[in-house]
Amino acid sequence: TTARDAIFVIRESGEILSTNPAAEKLFGYAFQEIRGKSISALVPPPAKGRRRANYIHAAEGRELIGVRKSGNRFPLDLVLSEMAAPGGEKRFSVIVRDRSDRNRAEEEIDGQRRFASSLIDNLPSLLVVVDHSGRLVRFNRTCEELTQFSEGELRDQFLWQAVAAPAEMEQAEEQMLEVLNGEFPSSSYSNWCLRDNSIRTIAWNHNALRDEYGRLTHVVSTGTDVTNSIQSEERRRELQALTTAGRLAGGVAHDFNNLLTAITGYSGLALVNLEERDPVRNDIEEIKKASDRGAHLTRQLLTFSGNHPRNTRQISFNDAVHSVERLVRVMAGEKIHVDLSLEKDLPLVVADALFFVHCTHPFR
Repeated sequence: TTARDAIFVIRESGEILSTNPAAEKLFGYAFQEIRGKSISALVPPPAKGRRRANYIHAAEGRELIGVRKSGNRFPLDLVLSEMAAPGGEKRFSVIVRDRSDRNRAEEEIDGQRRFASSLIDNLPSLLVVVDHSGRLVRFNRTCEELTQFSEGELRDQFLWQAVAAPAEMEQAEEQMLEVLNGEFPSSSYSNWCLRDNSIRTIAWNHNALRDEYGRLTHVVSTGTDVTNSIQSEERRRELQALTTAGRLAGGVAHDFNNLLTAITGYSGLALVNLEERDPVRNDIEEIKKASDRGAHLTRQLLTFSGNHPRNTRQISFNDAVHSVERLVRVMAGEKIHVDLSLEKDLPLVVADALFFVHCTHPFR
C-alpha cells in the first residue's frame, strides 16, 4: 500500500481484481469503480485489431498511454509479472509508472541540447571538437561555410587528415599528438586546405575537457580566419621596407649628387682652359658626359624616394616603360628575366617627366 507506483492484480483476461492506493490516485478511480472491469479501460490497446485479452502481455516494456477518469491521457511504463494463484488460475501483477515528469525532463534536455547546438552553429568563430584520439566530433556551421565540407563528411576522421594543408599534415599530426599527450598549448596557428584547395590561416584557442579523474576526453578549439590580416600585415611591412629603401636611396642620391656637381664643375672648367686639339680634351669631355648622365640618374633616385619636386605632364605610357627598361634590367640582375608585353594605342598618362628623362641609356 505504500508503493509509489500504481499496482493492479488482473486475471489473464485483463479483469481487474485489486489495486493499490497509488493506482487509485494515478487514474482517479476508487477501487469499487473499476473492480471487475478490464484494464484496457485504463490502458487502451496501442493499435486497432490487437486482441484485447493479450495485448497487455505483448506491450510490456513499451511506452503506453493511460486514460484517467477525467479523460486526460498520460504516458506510462508497464511491467507485467505472473503470480501464483489457487486452483491453477493465472493471475498477473501490473506495475504502472507515470512517465509525464520523465518525458518533460527528456524534452527539456532535448531542448537544451538543440539550443546548445544552435548556439554553437551560429557562433561567428570556427569551433572544432575532437575526442581523446584526435577524431572529429563537432564541426560547426562556420567551419562548414569556410571549408565547404559538411560535418557529416568529416566526422570521426582525424582532424589533421581532414582539413590540414598537405604541406603541413605531418606537422599538424605532431601538434595534435602533443596536445593529446598532455602538452596543451593555449593557442596556435594552422593552415587549412578548403574544398577548392585554397589555403587559409587560422588562429586557434584551445580548451581541454577532462573527466573526474583528470583524463583528457575532448579538446574544444575556437578559431578565427586571420589570412587577410596576415596578408595586410605583410603588405604593410613591404611598404615600410620600400619607404625605408626610398629614404636610403634619397640620402645616397643627395650625397652622390654633390660629388657629381663637383665632377661636372671641375671638368667644365678644365674644358674652358684646353685647346680644341689638346689630346686630353676628349677624355675630359667623356668625364663630363658621364657626370651628366649620373646627374640624371640621381634625379631619378630622388624622384623615386620622393625627395625631388614633381614635374608632371602627359606622356606615352609605352614610351615611359621603354625608357626605364634598361634601368630595370640592370637593377634586376642576370638571374631575373624581364619581359615586356605592352598594348598598342594606349591613352596618354600623367606622370613625372623628370623620372623618364634620359633613362633610355642611363649607364652609357
